[in-house]
Amino acid sequence: MRRPLAALAVVLALVGGAYLRVRQQRARWWTRVERLCACNAPVVRRLDAMSHVPIGGFDRVAAAQIRTLTAGCDDLRAAMTRRSALEALRDTPLRVSPTPAHDRAQRDIARELALTCGEEHHVFWNDLRARAARNDHDDTPREIVRVAAEFLRVRDAMCARRAVLSGPPADYALSARDADRQGRTCGE
Repeated sequence: MRRPLAALAVVLALVGGAYLRVRQQRARWWTRVERLCACNAPVVRRLDAMSHVPIGGFDRVAAAQIRTLTAGCDDLRAAMTRRSALEALRDTPLRVSPTPAHDRAQRDIARELALTCGEEHHVFWNDLRARAARNDHDDTPREIVRVAAEFLRVRDAMCARRAVLSGPPADYALSARDADRQGRTCGE
């Protein structure tokens, strides 16, 4: 009678230990995911401010980029809900797949960047660049020139990275080490 009880106690201890490890790993991963999503907050705030100013189509680019960043976080959260107990126990990398919303947002950003970076708004952006570059700034208030320069800087950076920003989202594996590194360095 003692042997079966001892075996049962060992089994219960192992199952209990595994259960606690799974809970601990899941909590760590959720913290990583939320930290990564929080990294987007400053960019989203800047893009949100820019999305309210209809300037050369960039308002639509900014709104589409916000949807893309939000969808990326939704992908991470969806991956966490699909993560099995065995994956958590083994602490395997998080397997992330794009959601349909991410696919739609990525198509939107590709379309909007093509318009803003293409010929449709070319004259507008060149004129704005010329006005912002003038030293005398005629009668334009300094704040407007500063804002115009910021729009140009962000727009030019996005147009330069257009191929990357408008590429289709792909599946990826996120290791704990990479998630921790990205979470630590996102504010830099």
